[in-house]
Amino acid sequence: MKTSSNRTKTRGEGLVIVVILVAIIGAGVWWLFSIKKESDKEARAFGRELIERLAVNKDQAFFADHLGPQAKMDYPPSQQAYLISKLKELGTPALPIQID
Repeated sequence: MKTSSNRTKTRGEGLVIVVILVAIIGAGVWWLFSIKKESDKEARAFGRELIERLAVNKDQAFFADHLGPQAKMDYPPSQQAYLISKLKELGTPALPIQID
């Protein structure tokens, strides 16, 4: 008699552990998808701002502030000024600029 009640208790505990693991995995998957969606939204907003500030406004300070460490070495201030001058030569693009 003891054996059957002990097995039932063990099966119940195992089921609870499986349910908890499935809930944790489900929450992790939901969190990853929500972070991906949020990151995509933020990246698109930054892309729009980048296009607006560089292509339309020719803002060299924005360009300099948003360069990474390697890009700062690749684009010293003289190269940044050259790039902005080339953008000015090209003129202002037709608005609105389409972004996918």
